[in-house]
Amino acid sequence: MIHKRFLGGVLALATAVLLVMPMPVLAATYWNFGVKYDDGVKVVSPTCEIYAAGTRSTITTGASSQAYTVYTNPGISSSKTNPTTANANGVFTFYTAASVTSVDAVCYTTSGQWGEFNSLTPTDHTLILKRSPEVYHLRIAFSQNASETDTGVDLPHGAQIEDVMIETRTLVASGTIDVGLLSTETYGDADGFCDAITVQPAVADAQGYAQYNSCSAGSLAGDLLTGVAYGQADTGVTDKAKKHVVHHASARSISYTTSAHAITGFIHVYFKRL
Repeated sequence: MIHKRFLGGVLALATAVLLVMPMPVLAATYWNFGVKYDDGVKVVSPTCEIYAAGTRSTITTGASSQAYTVYTNPGISSSKTNPTTANANGVFTFYTAASVTSVDAVCYTTSGQWGEFNSLTPTDHTLILKRSPEVYHLRIAFSQNASETDTGVDLPHGAQIEDVMIETRTLVASGTIDVGLLSTETYGDADGFCDAITVQPAVADAQGYAQYNSCSAGSLAGDLLTGVAYGQADTGVTDKAKKHVVHHASARSISYTTSAHAITGFIHVYFKRL
């Protein structure tokens, strides 16, 4: 009987101690997203970039938007590459400080599917990309490369280029970039889309949202009219920009060349499939 009473007292004391002990404060928030197409099929190895909630499209110093610092471990001591490539199942995970309760994200593929997601919470787990959008959107990272560089992204046959724009992340005065199709391929042109565009910060529109820098058109996106440069004064007839179409035997590899400046950012290519 004494033994039972002693044991009961020990258990009661232990319970009391546990009740008054402070609960551990979580150091991190765990995030787990899976990316799928709108037909339910998983997206294989998409790229996703995480932003602080509400900052995806706002102007910040020196760039159109800034990626958020995310981590690989709950102790938030090891930063994770951002943008990051999801695994073959379309899943990507990361940690943030426990105080972070929502984030924005941009996810995209090398085929031109794209999605922007705002105010995601830790209870959101599935991000949906449209498999066949009206306009496809490629987002391709660039850094200083004074020689023509193959991005590894190939346009599909029948792609009609609608626009090419530059998003600046690291700005250097006098830095420029050319964007085109790999010059070693048939009918390739290294500055066919962007011809020595000056890399500069994005500007804000009337609502305060970022606008990327438009490209000065190269020969692949120039004028339909012989002898009339794109953007010059009208010569009496309608002045239209040419939309390059990728044919089965023509260049498909997107390339870029920068000046000798430590500039970084993203090339945005918009195209339709004919």
